[in-house]
This record gives sequence, C-alpha cells and structure tokens, in this order.
Amino acid sequence: MAAQESSSSPQNTTPANSPPPVEAPTLSTADAIATPPAKDSTLTMLPQERDFIARKPHILADILTQTNDKSPKGSIDEPIQPLLALLNRHPDYVTTSSCSGRVAVYADQPTTTSPITQSAARQAGQWLFVSHEPVNVDQYTTSQSLRRLFLGPLAVDSSVVPNSPQLANPSNGMGIAGLVSFKFEPLIIHVQSRTLTAAQRLLTLVRGCGLQNSGLTISAKRYIVAIRSALRLDVPIALVFPPTLSSASPSPVQMLVDEHYLRLLLTLGNQKFTENLDVTTRIQSTLHSALYTENGSPCLSTDGNYPEQLQGDDKQSIPQRIETKEERRQRKREEGLARQRQLLLDQEKPC
Repeated sequence: MAAQESSSSPQNTTPANSPPPVEAPTLSTADAIATPPAKDSTLTMLPQERDFIARKPHILADILTQTNDKSPKGSIDEPIQPLLALLNRHPDYVTTSSCSGRVAVYADQPTTTSPITQSAARQAGQWLFVSHEPVNVDQYTTSQSLRRLFLGPLAVDSSVVPNSPQLANPSNGMGIAGLVSFKFEPLIIHVQSRTLTAAQRLLTLVRGCGLQNSGLTISAKRYIVAIRSALRLDVPIALVFPPTLSSASPSPVQMLVDEHYLRLLLTLGNQKFTENLDVTTRIQSTLHSALYTENGSPCLSTDGNYPEQLQGDDKQSIPQRIETKEERRQRKREEGLARQRQLLLDQEKPC
C-alpha cells in the first residue's frame, strides 16, 4: 500500500539550481530503536514489564559475549542468528532460549527394577548423537560406520544383539529395556515479551507463518512466546537392556532396523533441515515486515511506549552481530595480553 501511495504523490518541483537534498543518516542496529515518550516510573508497570526491563540488558550482554549459555553446544546456532538479532532489536522482545533444529539419537535409561514412567526413563537417558546441520549420508558406507554414528559410545562391533523372541520384548520379566530413538527436532525459540499485547501480536504473526504449535505462557512474572513448528521425526531404532539381560553379547543393544533404514532416516532428516530453514526464513521475513519500517529502522514498539529504563546507555548493549567462537577466543586472548602488559607497566612504576 505504501508503494502505491508514493507513486501517486506529486512530482518533485525543486528548481535545478537548488542545493541537493540531505540524505538521512543510516542508523546502526544499536541505534535503531524508537524512543517515544518514556513512562514516568516503573511503579505503574505490571510486574511482567518490570521483569522484562530488568532482564533484557543482561540477556543481550550474555548473547553478545556468549556467556551463561546452558546448552550442551555452548553457543547460538548460526542459522537463526539473524532471526534472533531481529527479535532482540525490538523494544518489546528478547529471546531467552533457542535451537535452530537438530537431528539426534537418544537412549532411554534401562532398568533392572520395577517399571518406571517413560518420562523418568527419558530424563535418566543419554544423547548418543547430535547434529545441528545436515549429515553427509555418503560418508557412511558400512553398517559398522552407521552404528558408530547412531549409537555413539554403545556402538562397538559386538554391541548388536541378534534378534530373538526373548530380547524383542522390551519388558520380559527381568527388567525394562530403554528405547533408542532417532529424532529430528525443529526450530524452537522462546521469546519474553514486554507486554501482553506484544506477546499476542508475535504469536499471531508466527502462527500466520504456519507454526500452529506455537503458544503463549502467562505467569506472574513473564509473558513467554514459544515459537515452534511441527517438523518432527521420532523413530525407534534400537533397544538397550540392563547388563543382566545381555548374556548374548557384552553390550546390551539390539538394533530394530537395518543399515538401509538408518540411511533412509538420515535422508529424511536432511530433508527436514531444508524445510526447517525455509520456515526460519519465512518467519524472519514476516517479522521484519510487520515489526519494522520498510528499511528496517527505526524499531516500532507495539504500544508506542518505550520504557525510560531501556533508553540511553542500555541501547548500546543490543548486539549488532553475535561473535563467532574464533572471534571470542581471539578477544579473550587480546584481553589477557592487555592485562599482562598493564601488570608489567604497574611493576615498572617507581614506588
């Protein structure tokens, strides 16, 4: 609509000898924040908004330096860094956790005692394989190499128990087998919102992208939007038994599928990665169009109010780009060398 309106506006009638118009300065990511009239005090704010104002600068600082990352990987997945930066630039949102998507193999914990709940077995299990990027299927040409990929530490040559009626039963009176599953887990991002209106708007936008599994959690302290899709795979591939049940082999693993099926799962997982990336791109494009002006700045708050507590110096904590592991290593090295030089200078000063 904006393009149509501009095309019908009067033509420029500026005389030829007039000075050229001054171009508007380009705003950096850190400065691309709208600053409408600030609220007088946080006393009139809801607790969810106060919590947002207190947390966002610290979360962004952690993202920028990649500290306090509680994920096993220890860093933000590269495919979703632009989307996270887009959300974190907005005054109403901050991302609290994320995963760009992954393929994985997980083994539930077997038990020799009485049956336990499925959730308890999963919590006590272990990840055998995790990848946040497509797997080169052609690299694994033998059944042995595929077992090493899928079963990780359980994949010794003698670890595949021949099929038998006794072991095929996950519960045979002597214990409970753990299920080994191949999974594809799609994009998921948790976003804390400053206001309920902002949370509802974000939820509407992502559901409009086809992510109907997304949801909103409202607590006494926070509004959290979970952005997630339904591109899942969860396929059993093996059983792992307690050691007392594995008399046929030193290692208590029984494969349920052959190597051809394992290759098929890898191919399906790679296809899911492609679909997942398309979803990520679609979300990013939708949010950019809906939450920002045409050129991406300044940032538009959903209610026209931007808290004074997030203006001024705090704006500088919004990351323009997340540093890579190599950049962080180099930065830490330079900081250490700078401290050493300062210590030497301090020692050389006369008393």
